[in-house]
Amino acid sequence: MNVQNIKKQPTLSLCMIVKDEEYFLPQCLDILKDVVDEIIIVDTGSTDKTVEIAESYGAKVYHHPWEGDFSKARNISLSYAASDWIIVIDPDEELDRDDIPILLNALNRTDIDVIFCIVSSETKEGWTRHSSHRVFRRGKAHYSGIVHNQLIHGEKKLNTSVRIYHYGYNLPEDKMVAKYKRTQALLEKQVKVEPENAYVHFNYLRVMRAQKRFKEGVSIGKKALTDCVKTITPIHRQMIVHDTAYCLIQIGRATEAEQMIGKVLKDYPDNLDLIFTISAALVAKKKYKEALLYLQHFLKVKEKERISPKVDLLLVDTYTMEDKIWANIGDCYHELGKYEKGAEAANKAIALRPDIADYKRTLALNLCRLDRFNEARTVLESAVSNERIDPSYYVKWSFLCNMYPSLGVMEQILEQGLCVFPQSDELHNHLAAILAEKSPDKAIKNWEQILRINPNHVGAYLGLIQLALKVADSELLDKLLAQFLVLEEPSEELLLKVAKILIKNQKHERSILVLNKYLDKRPDDSNTLVDLATCHAKIGQYEVAFMGYRAALNLDPHNPQIIQNLKVLEKMIRNNKG
Repeated sequence: MNVQNIKKQPTLSLCMIVKDEEYFLPQCLDILKDVVDEIIIVDTGSTDKTVEIAESYGAKVYHHPWEGDFSKARNISLSYAASDWIIVIDPDEELDRDDIPILLNALNRTDIDVIFCIVSSETKEGWTRHSSHRVFRRGKAHYSGIVHNQLIHGEKKLNTSVRIYHYGYNLPEDKMVAKYKRTQALLEKQVKVEPENAYVHFNYLRVMRAQKRFKEGVSIGKKALTDCVKTITPIHRQMIVHDTAYCLIQIGRATEAEQMIGKVLKDYPDNLDLIFTISAALVAKKKYKEALLYLQHFLKVKEKERISPKVDLLLVDTYTMEDKIWANIGDCYHELGKYEKGAEAANKAIALRPDIADYKRTLALNLCRLDRFNEARTVLESAVSNERIDPSYYVKWSFLCNMYPSLGVMEQILEQGLCVFPQSDELHNHLAAILAEKSPDKAIKNWEQILRINPNHVGAYLGLIQLALKVADSELLDKLLAQFLVLEEPSEELLLKVAKILIKNQKHERSILVLNKYLDKRPDDSNTLVDLATCHAKIGQYEVAFMGYRAALNLDPHNPQIIQNLKVLEKMIRNNKG
């Protein structure tokens, strides 16, 4: 297509805010340079080649310090525009070149002030999709909100199929961490200023979900649904319920997630995200028949959407996840004993996304149930050579070997994975667990390797401590505990698990050290105070134990077991003094 031959009146300005965007900026401007009449760039403090790149495309670059407010920066960029229309695209976004004629034709409409485009964002799970107001008549709109800013505009709008692709949610891990930290700080500020703004709560919840801070996500989501009940829009309600339910599933509260989504699905039965997530809740509860019905409904809704696309502001995470749906169908059929259908569904998932290695595991699992072991092994091996894989693929393959020895030897599969991922603590941990029975020395080396990579690794400490207890290696046990107790931030989970193992093996003095470190973090945990007091009692420190039980009773005054323990100790103390 020759863009130069297309009539470009009315005029169009590109307005963009940037900071250190040298990586994405060229691909963004390569397309837009032939579409717009001017490029307006507001730079908020770049230290890389961003400004130089922008100027090479003929951009007018203005320098303004960053003030922690995206809307303020965007509105400044709008103030420099001179064209009839403005298009707002970020540096990490890209306009679909094939849709330029649709955009330019829309600019000739005299009955509209705002043009909506379809924005698809790449994430590690797939592509999200929503409609966004990216083009508007100069002077007819402005931005509001310090982060995830919203365009404030009139009612004269046009929905189009113009596509914009966003790549900023699939950055390297360190860049995503920095991005979430910055965004979270701005959102926490905005939530305080606008406590009844459901959109702000949604974005805050979204950031927590992305950081896998699921408990906090649940609290934020529930608070939003309560605090914003009078102002929440149907779209924001659906999105907040979806993300809250997702977080609930991740922390083991699938029933609550199912109930929450079920209420909203009655009003919005074709919401793809809600359908997908309620099926996940049902799978977590092993209700495979019910999950299958929702997965099949997802495909029907998606087909209807393909024939008659909807355009609205609803953000859809699962829009491009038909491959995942088919894989989940394959897993459900496997659990229901319908292995032929399971294999058929897995093959459909593979056809859609041959690069997802885990779909081949689903296929192999169903093939094994059909006694087609050679085919299953071929499928598993094919994933290694030409698909994106991660360490967990080898772990899952090794588990299959335990069930079906024809698929390989567990140790060899894990060692094969370590050749590809030598720093994987996940692979080292599973290999060590297997070796612990027959080659303790090799197991110890693997677990020690993990602790060099990740000093807080739960599995490595638990494995080493259990092995030291099993082989009665007191020297190793004391070495581990000494190393463990000087960690700056051992997790509460790890402290409790180590203590439970030591108590089970009647290592009460060592247990006391670990329990005290845990109680430094959680002095209000009455159950752990009871465990600590019991350990002191077991080694004859009755008065210390008595004090411990009294402290626990203050926290839990009606606990009959604590009361009984105190009575027993009082008697023992009297007998000792007598």
